[in-house]
Amino acid sequence: MNLIALENALQSIIKPHLGAVSIFAPTNQNMPEQTLLYATYDLLTINHIGRVQRDVIDEDGDRKFYEHYEVVFRIIAYGQNAIITLQNLSLALSKETVTNALAEANLSYSTKTAVRRLPEVISSRWEERAQINVTFFTLDEGTENIGFVDNATITGDYDDGDHIIVSEINR
Repeated sequence: MNLIALENALQSIIKPHLGAVSIFAPTNQNMPEQTLLYATYDLLTINHIGRVQRDVIDEDGDRKFYEHYEVVFRIIAYGQNAIITLQNLSLALSKETVTNALAEANLSYSTKTAVRRLPEVISSRWEERAQINVTFFTLDEGTENIGFVDNATITGDYDDGDHIIVSEINR
């Protein structure tokens, strides 16, 4: 699973709905101090849900399988109207354009937490903050070579009391 691709896809999908000046992953050490509204996102958890195998084997003996994952992202908005910004994002997750964009990125929206208000004091001043966790499902496709039987020969004798029948099947 390419986590960076998932994060980039999520960022490009949600950024227009945040109305934020910038969006950064918290690991970005060059994140500037902002006085305007901005947001961060990061991957919280990846939970393996299960595996689906296909019984179709190609001519090389390869069988595709799919690993199902539940992926939770945390999005935090900072600055004035942080709560409203995340409420708007929460509503945007139900839009058909957003669901289609998520599907193209191999993400399927599942659930979200309530928007939480988390103000913090910075330099003796309150900074408005709000947080929402959004859960998605995704698939990771893999292939395993299980081989196959190319040719089999079965030979047997059967005695019905009067005759001995010799048969051979070659496939």
